[in-house]
Amino acid sequence: MIEIVVPEPSLVVLCGAAASGKSSFARKHFADTEIVSSDRCRALLWDDESAQPGSHYAFELMHFLVDRRLSFRRTTVADSTALAPDARKALRDIASARRVACIAIAFEVPLEELVRRNATRSRKVDRAVLEEHAARFVQAKERLPLEGYDRMWILGPGDQAAVRRQPASP
Repeated sequence: MIEIVVPEPSLVVLCGAAASGKSSFARKHFADTEIVSSDRCRALLWDDESAQPGSHYAFELMHFLVDRRLSFRRTTVADSTALAPDARKALRDIASARRVACIAIAFEVPLEELVRRNATRSRKVDRAVLEEHAARFVQAKERLPLEGYDRMWILGPGDQAAVRRQPASP
């Protein structure tokens, strides 16, 4: 069992391909109100989680919500693929500005497992997208240790994890 220690408050940045288990992990270990999802932000704006043309606005909303929650010292989970270095940097910058810990949890799942999981999802993505995400994850995994997270974990498809909250020091 992998123990993931989350300091209170902190920003938890999830990183991984579509169908890698990020959202399921977030729902299992965090309150619904703690999770700020790029898909949910798309749905809030366009009534469609897969509305890609307006992703820029969805991420503006996501960053606003992350920033507001952190300004109130509320632990927040950023649920997006976070496969681009700039996407992760924007989130780290928000955490830094709000002086909270920033931790990364990456989901390393082989392409064929992503394809298998994707087939069981209600909202499927094209195989080409999964292939692109899998390739981008390899690059992200190499960079993550160099990006300055306070803590970081990489979970594989068979890994069992438990999240433990670490109260703020007085």
